[in-house]
Amino acid sequence: MDSAKYVGRVGGLAVALGVGAALAIGCGTASAAPDSGSTPSHTSSSASARSASSSKPAHRPATGYTARTKAESTRPVTTTDSTPAPAATVAAVSSPIRVSRAAASAAWGTSPGRNPVSPDTPAAWTLLAAARRELGPAAAAQEQSTVATSGIGYAPTVVVDDGVITGTNTGLTTIHGNPVTYVVVRTPADGAKVTLNGATGNFTFLPNFAALTSGSEQFTVLASEVTGFDRALLAIPLLGPLVVQPVLNELHQVPVLNTLLAPLIGTSTLVPVTITPSSLNPTGQPIAYTVTVTSFDGTRISTNYFPASGLTAGQSAPTILNSPGAAEPGNTDPSQLIAADSATMQDLRDAGYNVVTWDPRGEFASTGVLQLDNPQFEGRDVSAILDYIATLPTTQLDGPGDPRVGMVGGSYGGGIQFNAAAIDSRIDALAPEIAWNNIPQVLAPFAGAVRTTYGLLLALNFALTGTRANPLLYIGTVTAPIFNILLDPVLNFLTSNGPAVLTGRVTVPTLLIKGTVDTIFPLQQAVLNAQMLAANGVAVKMLWFCGGHGTCLTNPGDDVNWVGDETLAWMNKYLKGDDIDTGPAFEWVDQNGNYFSSSQLPSNPAFYGTPLTTTGSGGLLPMIPLIGGSGPSVAPSPFNYTDGAPAKIAVNVAIKNPVQTTEVVGAPTLTMTYSGLATGTGGNAVYAQIVDKDTGLVVGNQVTPVPVTLDGQQHTVEVPLSYLAYTMNPDSNLELQIVGSATAWLNLTQYGVINITDVKLELPTAANADQEQPVAVA
Repeated sequence: MDSAKYVGRVGGLAVALGVGAALAIGCGTASAAPDSGSTPSHTSSSASARSASSSKPAHRPATGYTARTKAESTRPVTTTDSTPAPAATVAAVSSPIRVSRAAASAAWGTSPGRNPVSPDTPAAWTLLAAARRELGPAAAAQEQSTVATSGIGYAPTVVVDDGVITGTNTGLTTIHGNPVTYVVVRTPADGAKVTLNGATGNFTFLPNFAALTSGSEQFTVLASEVTGFDRALLAIPLLGPLVVQPVLNELHQVPVLNTLLAPLIGTSTLVPVTITPSSLNPTGQPIAYTVTVTSFDGTRISTNYFPASGLTAGQSAPTILNSPGAAEPGNTDPSQLIAADSATMQDLRDAGYNVVTWDPRGEFASTGVLQLDNPQFEGRDVSAILDYIATLPTTQLDGPGDPRVGMVGGSYGGGIQFNAAAIDSRIDALAPEIAWNNIPQVLAPFAGAVRTTYGLLLALNFALTGTRANPLLYIGTVTAPIFNILLDPVLNFLTSNGPAVLTGRVTVPTLLIKGTVDTIFPLQQAVLNAQMLAANGVAVKMLWFCGGHGTCLTNPGDDVNWVGDETLAWMNKYLKGDDIDTGPAFEWVDQNGNYFSSSQLPSNPAFYGTPLTTTGSGGLLPMIPLIGGSGPSVAPSPFNYTDGAPAKIAVNVAIKNPVQTTEVVGAPTLTMTYSGLATGTGGNAVYAQIVDKDTGLVVGNQVTPVPVTLDGQQHTVEVPLSYLAYTMNPDSNLELQIVGSATAWLNLTQYGVINITDVKLELPTAANADQEQPVAVA
């Protein structure tokens, strides 16, 4: 089955379930599947599809950093021999596993961004177009694809634009007053990758490395009208994107039948697009391509290379590796973000960096089995990629076989950075975003507390994208929600993957970027990493933005520009050696979108001032799954299930306000005395959260499990709650809630009652927080 057809089912279902960010047919990456040939087909008829396109706001320059445009040539380059490097480490591109650009996954993919707006229907999700950078003027050479003589037509003009082969559709984008959508239905036969905008028909194309100097590659695009009938079917929950869209795509390709059904399903056309890289790039300038790099154990890693903007033959530039989130392929579109709320790949290229992305082992076009960022597998895959890029004439080297290289990426793409840098000293700078330190601590902090909802989302995400993972990962994600425990073999597997202890071996400058509303990898994980890095004497800085594996329901400030600019400044300082002041060691945003900073990291006791203390008498609390507990929140799916939300049944304690405005930053400490009885597998827990009663939101969306021993005897427990960043004042209206159940930690085995007394809550404060004036976007 053609992989592009798979996009409709997998991408559509992922979106309908809220597991991914809308790319089913709106924009997909197609690669490696045998092409069965293509013959244009034309039908006729009517409808209306929804599409959305947005672009990242222009960056404001970071302190001491002047952004470079493509037209400027002031970035440092090194003249080298332009003779192609040997390809000893490059194997032939294998047949693709599956193709889909399922962006922003809910598991260890990037976050959905801030304040996402839910489309009206699943059909709207399915037809949503990803944001695209406006294509630039045509280069010296260009190709025109076959144009249909009747019906819709599809006519992309293909050029090399700033080192990337792009196609701009000059054909119709509406017919009979209805929009036209586009999808790749036959993919290149040799592993080339197409990223198609489903709303416009524009695309980026990465040729196979072997085709750069000779040969042509071809893919086929289906352009189809969306009728009112189509929209009605696509609006059916789940079945619309999962079943209807793929069936419509198939029907449009059946001769005769497509003509007979055209009045009902709309007119369509099939157009083959042929790309000849050598004719588009006759002078042999550096252009983007895809290639397979063979890792230590023979696993073939599908790798994508993008030259720095304006880079010409004979020049070299430092390289940035952009690692993807879980259940996401390596980025093939320069306009896409490198991680949640951050810079785009194009921003990195414009700043003078070559960019390399890849499909992790066990996912998409790479072979092998996913081992969850294990240093001995995924970590060594990164080393193989470094070996390869060190052979390229466009790579700036620190020495033979040693490229000047940094790493960026979020979630799964953040975790790999620690493991890779711990085992390969060639990496020069890191900027991991929404990553973790200790996976077992995140997923199962103690017996009786398991992030079951997240486990289900992770398993679903991997299943939808066809991930070939270590069986222990699937066993863990399936058994945890049923039995509320992680089996010992699963815990051992997770522990072996790091980074945890390995972080202590990282010796390169690291920018830690974390989300205040991350309800999967909370802020504490970044604080642990910061503590270990600082102990090594490593240059380390931390940013907390309103995002992550969650949804920002408060004012995010200017997070996208802020995080992106800080990332670029960090790389410019530590890869290029630019004289840049990267600012205070710790910066964060509060619930009002205001920015604060401190010269001390929150892992340093010197950061903290006098805590704010509140006491309460407690009360009697029933413990029943899903009844009156915390969650789901008002955020869009799927993060609403991992978020905290005000509970209807809870022990409530009003939090005492400070006498003046105070920055509450860090992990609150809860102490309580209790007794009770309950059923449960592995152990028992209640859950604590802080609610802003004025907004009706849980602060940071964070709900923390509290271990309890319910044997009828009286006990006292003291636990740290999830880290927070919140500005309190004399008029604040916060309340501590202790609840008996939470959707994030769903435990179907726990039923009981607990009597809580003598509650004390201590809120940590920042000793010397400096408020920063947000800089307006230029």
